[in-house]
Amino acid sequence: NACGLVKPGGRLFTAIYQDQGFISKCWRGVKRLYCGSSVGRWFLIPTFFTMFFLTGVAIDLVHLRNPQTRYREHKKHRGMSLVHDWLDWLGGYPYEVATVSDITSFLKQRGFELIRHKPPVIWFGNNQFVFEYSQIGL
Repeated sequence: NACGLVKPGGRLFTAIYQDQGFISKCWRGVKRLYCGSSVGRWFLIPTFFTMFFLTGVAIDLVHLRNPQTRYREHKKHRGMSLVHDWLDWLGGYPYEVATVSDITSFLKQRGFELIRHKPPVIWFGNNQFVFEYSQIGL
């Protein structure tokens, strides 16, 4: 949909989660359950909030960092409270993923040239892209 809005010489900026195969399918199921029923939400919130919290503490302890800093400074780094961030992650459905080659070949066929790619900072993050529309692929 966005491709048709870019003029020749214009740029398209996009980001999409890295396809991780089975892990991505599991997250899609979690998000579908969360968004599909209040029963699912009431089960998933305590389960995943506990998992997110303990994972953050473990990462900080392994790296010899104070875990309180992660939670105290979260809003400064993410622009939202920790609770809103976790709810946003669980509720992010539909959950679309793709490989770098999927995105680049899809857009190349539509006349876009890859200008910049920034891989995810963390393994479950977004690939970020900048494409320029050149009409060559049409």
